[in-house]
Amino acid sequence: MTDVISLCTPTRRRPDRFSHMAMTAFNSAADPKHIEIVGCLDEGEEPYPSIEGVRYVSVPRPLNNGQTRMSGLWSRAWEHAKGDIAMLCGDDVEFTTLGWDERVREAFRSVPDRIVMVYAHSGNDVRPILPFVSREWIEAAGFTPDHLQGWFADEWIWAMAAEIGRVIFLDNVVIRHNQFGMDITYSEGMDARSTLGGLDEMRKNFYHVREVEKRDALIKNLQGKMKSTETFVPAGPPQWLGDSLRWDSDARGHARQVRENTLSVVHCYAGDKDLVKRHMPLYKHHNGNVLVLSPEDAPVNIKDVECRSAGGRGYFGQVSLDRQRQHLEILLQYGYEYFLLNDADSMCLEPVLPRYLYNPDNVHTLWSNQVLEWRPHWSPYPKIALQPPYFVHRSSIERMLSVAHWPQVQAHPVTPYIDWYMLALACESGVPFQTFPDGASFPAWGWTEIGETQELGHDVKHKHDPSGKIRGDLLMHDAVSRGRIFIHSVKHEGVLKDLIATHEDYVERGSPPMNTMTLEDYFHEKAEVTERVDMAYFSGEETTREPL
Repeated sequence: MTDVISLCTPTRRRPDRFSHMAMTAFNSAADPKHIEIVGCLDEGEEPYPSIEGVRYVSVPRPLNNGQTRMSGLWSRAWEHAKGDIAMLCGDDVEFTTLGWDERVREAFRSVPDRIVMVYAHSGNDVRPILPFVSREWIEAAGFTPDHLQGWFADEWIWAMAAEIGRVIFLDNVVIRHNQFGMDITYSEGMDARSTLGGLDEMRKNFYHVREVEKRDALIKNLQGKMKSTETFVPAGPPQWLGDSLRWDSDARGHARQVRENTLSVVHCYAGDKDLVKRHMPLYKHHNGNVLVLSPEDAPVNIKDVECRSAGGRGYFGQVSLDRQRQHLEILLQYGYEYFLLNDADSMCLEPVLPRYLYNPDNVHTLWSNQVLEWRPHWSPYPKIALQPPYFVHRSSIERMLSVAHWPQVQAHPVTPYIDWYMLALACESGVPFQTFPDGASFPAWGWTEIGETQELGHDVKHKHDPSGKIRGDLLMHDAVSRGRIFIHSVKHEGVLKDLIATHEDYVERGSPPMNTMTLEDYFHEKAEVTERVDMAYFSGEETTREPL
């Protein structure tokens, strides 16, 4: 029985190119009767010319919004195919080798379980950008996913093929990819690529831990269908294969680093217990291990969570600084290399902490949500404070504790708070500190309501908001929608739910990682957002969320 080969081909406003592709496929095939082409058109597009052996299907045009992207169009075409072998084809392809189809069939016949990816020369690109897979492969792992831009639909397949070691290269077959000419379809695709940060940023997202874990689950399905452990890989191996294996391995190694070498810590007191319990899923989702630290005279105990107490309760003053010192000393009793230090209203929305935190060049850096606006103050340091959460290596904690009894780091008469203390410890011990490039903090919710702060001479109102009514929830929503994941001063359940949903939407969009943004961009953007929200607020403009 002869295998039918289905050329799954998304196409848009290119009837001439599509017709040329189809004619070269049929004319060069050894058995054209066992070739079918499924052209996937935009819904409402003008009909293409009728060609024997070609079936057209119409689907809604992808919106590039995270749920409907171009990568899923090959799967939409396959849903209407009848073949035994599927090709990820394009309308700008030209089949130039006579009998190409029979050589593809021979390759699949050489693998009894048919769990293999087959590809041919495509011209200048040596990667398997036009891969063939079997119906058995698709039943186990699917064809192409819906959430990627089209440029990565092929890499989705070859990344899994590399992992299972099942790749056959037809070095005597040329199926040329003629990607040339800036027509409107190609131009719009390039625009979509640009909005995602270009190929480099898209590839970072493609090899993010969450994407690798999705493919790993499918790889297990493929391995479950393999009848032997025999592998087939081109000689070399080719660079694309080695790169893919290395990038996958790096992602898995990073996930292990977060899971095994990082402890999530929460500093709080008894009055924060309900807030900490509500936020606990976000503290646990990095690796499941959480340590809650509270004062001895206001302890917090939460079921199934390790809780310890040391020091005295105090919102500010030396008692609070002494408590923070004792809590840092407790951390060194644990064998973890890295610590994410939260307070009761700070957290990281992303389960897998960013790679830049673990970069060897950053090992000794104390990361935090710094106070972003410089204000006149009486502190001798370049900032007035470092806001939580903090991310710190144990070696930096050791250095900071070495100066913890110096007079310079005792309670400051104007800024006697823990966030100032962390800054003072870092400065005096020589620990470098840096702002999370993907962090954000609310403007203080109630500066006008904190009597102790007013008594110390602090500003009553945020500098961007003369009325003292700045819409912090809108600012944070905007920040998280742009990729911020380290957040601080989130006390309201409704706001947190909105921020979690906003972050999930950001992930679904596959947007470029925010940790590539410079701090100068961050400051400029924050000022723009603040000004925009202030103007909307004071003009009485309607918003979708009520003030808290």
